[in-house]
Order: sequence, then structure tokens, then C-alpha cells
Amino acid sequence: MSSDRLTCVVPTHHRAPFLRRLLRFYRECPPGFGFVIVDSSAEPEAEANARVIAEAVLGGLQVEHRRLALDFVGKLAVALAEVRTPFVMLVADDDVLFPAACHRCVEFLEANPGFVSAQGRTALLYPDRKRFAAMRLKGFDVDDAEPFARCQRLADSFFSNFYSVYRTADLANNFRITAAATDSRLSYTMPEMLLSQLSLIRGRVKILPAMHLLMERHPTNASFLGRTGERQQAEAMYQRFRMCLVAELAAAGVAAERAGQYVDDAFGYFRQTSLKHRARRRTFGQKLTRLGRSFLERIEDAFQCDRARHRRLLRRGDIAGDEHAWEVAVNLMRAYPDGVPD
Repeated sequence: MSSDRLTCVVPTHHRAPFLRRLLRFYRECPPGFGFVIVDSSAEPEAEANARVIAEAVLGGLQVEHRRLALDFVGKLAVALAEVRTPFVMLVADDDVLFPAACHRCVEFLEANPGFVSAQGRTALLYPDRKRFAAMRLKGFDVDDAEPFARCQRLADSFFSNFYSVYRTADLANNFRITAAATDSRLSYTMPEMLLSQLSLIRGRVKILPAMHLLMERHPTNASFLGRTGERQQAEAMYQRFRMCLVAELAAAGVAAERAGQYVDDAFGYFRQTSLKHRARRRTFGQKLTRLGRSFLERIEDAFQCDRARHRRLLRRGDIAGDEHAWEVAVNLMRAYPDGVPD
């Protein structure tokens, strides 16, 4: 597939070693798409990133360096509005997207206009572990006919479709809306939740049977750091989030009162100032029901690789067909868990 179909946008900030490792992976596993590095680093870190990118270009990669002194969501909103390929995806500078799966996602979206995004399997690596080092993370089709049903399904059993392949216009629009309704400097999870909900309003989500994303677990992960501390301006930020999502649901045909009740039930925990509150509160009966459902789902998931409704250990079938790229990615993460130094 030619690079005029798909672009990979990489946000980065003061992390040249991780960026160097990411681009080294693609020099060993040719991607067939170009990159836009969206860099909010100050000097001299931005210059270090420029040297990494120049080295990658000399190595045959198509990479553009876009410097934007904005917050995480804001800089991506600007960069996505300038992407000219019909399909786009994001990747963190400390993760890896597998090229074969990305191209399969483009082909799927071209053939299925009712789907807003497509991704393959997601795995998480603990590079310092000798055993039980790789986990398969949650991911399943969300293909209900109605937008509201899709939103409810993902809110009830959340997994991230942040790193999926999207039609560029859809993802750019979602980021534009999210940048106006949230502040990623104050909350990382709130923009991610809004982006996910907006995507489900726009269309269905597909999980393809191919290894798509390998994430590394380390102490500077945003998800790891986001589990402690205080959620600044919690009530004010929540009201902005709520107003936006209710309006978007109402535009999709959901009664405003029903939409507001749903947002409060599913995401009202964002009003809590402590970042330890990461999910809705449930009654004892609801917890028992979910526990029973979880038990049955885990049994069903044990007999197939196509979906994962709960985190589990990675199996050989999860990486079937892309063993070489998997080996390259794992070896790089194990050899350079903090990125490749200069």
C-alpha cells in the first residue's frame, strides 16, 4: 500500500530516546506510510528530536517534524487538521504499531463505510519480566446499529480505541470538538473518554484478527501516572465535558434528558477530585452481576483469539502472521526500556 493512503501522527514531548526507538523499529520493519511528529518540546530537546528525525529520513523513512507549543489534545487537533491522506492513526512515542495490521484496517474501512475505526489486537509488555511479560488487552467489536447503544456498551466495558485507524476527517473533527470541551493539561482521561464516545456516535468499531499495537509498561506512562494525584477544577471540567457529550448525543437523536442522565451515571466520577476514582460507582447487586458475566466471558474468551473482553496472558495465536515484527518490537523494548540513548 502506498504512503499516500495513511499517515501516522506521533505526539512527543522531551522524549528523544523513545522517539529514536520508535523510528528504529520502522527502519527494521518498513511501514508503507509516512509520519508526522508533533513536538511540543522546548529547546534543546526539540533539537534532539530534529536530529532523531533527520537520521530516520536518511534511513529511508518519510517523516515530517511539526513543532507546536500546545497541550496534548490541542497540538493533535492542529496536526490532524493538516493531514492530507484519507486515513490516519496515532501512536505514542513509547509504543509500536504493526504495519501489516494498520494496512488491513485501511482496507476494512474502505470496504465498510458504517465503521468509524478499525484496529487489531493490543498487547502490553512488561520488559523487565522473564515470565508472564506480555498481556493481551481488552478489545471487541462494538457494532450495535444505534449510536446510543454503542456508547453505552463501551462505557459499560471500556477499552481504548485511541490508537485505531480512522478516516482523517472523522478523527480531526473529534479532536477539534474535544480540544474545545476539555483541557488535557488538567485531565488526561477526560479527553480520552470524550474522544471514544464521539467515535461511537459517528460509527461502529471493528477489531481485526491481527497484532496491531504493542505498549510498554513503564513508570512514566501517562496511564500509570494518572492513577494518583488530584483532578484539578473537577466540577468545572466535568460540566464542560457533560455539556459537549449531551449536545453530541442529542444531535444523534437521543433525548437531552436521557443523554444527561447517561453521562452522569457513566462519567459522574469525573466530578471527584481524587484521580483514584476511575470508574462509576455500582451497587452490590450490580457488582455481583458483572462478576458473573465476567466469569462466563473469560471462559468463552479462552477458546478463541478474535476478541478479548478481559485482560489475559498473550498467546501464540495472538501474534500469528506477524512474528517477525513482534520479535523486533519486543527485543527493542527489552534492550532499551527507557528508549535508545543518543
